[in-house]
Amino acid sequence: MINQSLTTAELRKINKKFREKDESHLWPVCNKFNISERAIRKARLYGPYDSAFEYQTVLEHITSTIVNDPKNF
Repeated sequence: MINQSLTTAELRKINKKFREKDESHLWPVCNKFNISERAIRKARLYGPYDSAFEYQTVLEHITSTIVNDPKNF
């Protein structure tokens, strides 16, 4: 089995893409934090990742969890 872990360059590219797509600043009630930054910090706790797909999936799941958490309102 070949170990094809996620490279730092791939990780940075994905993080940049998530930061560019972030719209948390558009919602005044939720303007307390940046959702993408919070998701990226949480995803670092779960690593390392084997692929870019796996990392993106984890980021999307964490982002969805943050957005839908009633404690954030």
